[in-house]
Order: sequence, then C-alpha cells, then structure tokens
Amino acid sequence: MDIELGLRALIAEVVRDELRKLTAPTPDDEYLSTRAAASFADVSGGTIRRWIREGKLPPHRAGRLVRVKRSELERMMKDGAGRANTAKVAAESPEDRARRMFR
Repeated sequence: MDIELGLRALIAEVVRDELRKLTAPTPDDEYLSTRAAASFADVSGGTIRRWIREGKLPPHRAGRLVRVKRSELERMMKDGAGRANTAKVAAESPEDRARRMFR
C-alpha cells in the first residue's frame, strides 16, 4: 500500500513538472521594447520603428508602449525583409540615390 501511494505521488509530481514545461513561455515568445529589439537586431531604434511603419514587423501595443515579439523579429531578419537590395542600390547613380533618400 505504501509503495502504491509513493508511486502515485511520484507520477503526479512528474506529470506536474511536464505540464509546467509545456506551459512555460519560451524565450522566443518574449516581447521586446523597440530599444531592446534594436539592440538584439544590431540596428538603431529608428530602424525598428521604420520596419513597424512599413509593415515589415507587426507591433504589439501595451497602452502607449510598443513591443515587438522576438520570434517575429528573428523571422523577419532571417527572411531578409529588413535588408536593402544591395545590387539595386549599388547600380543607382548618386543623383538617383539622393532623390530617393531626400524625397
């Protein structure tokens, strides 16, 4: 009888631990401030805000605060959505580049 109670307690503990692992948030699910996202992506905060404005990165709002989901930022960086087309930029004349930059 004592062995059965001990086994039940052990099984219950293992099940609780496994459930805790399944429901615990992963680091990929964390929400970053624009400053933390910029640091993570090694870009300026303005770049993160521009990516949000351009629709490349979805914002998550908490009142007035804007947050970025780490997994979405990683996915965007991996897909190259934030990268400029370097071949196109290199082929531009300085005048065309100035027109594009200072519209």
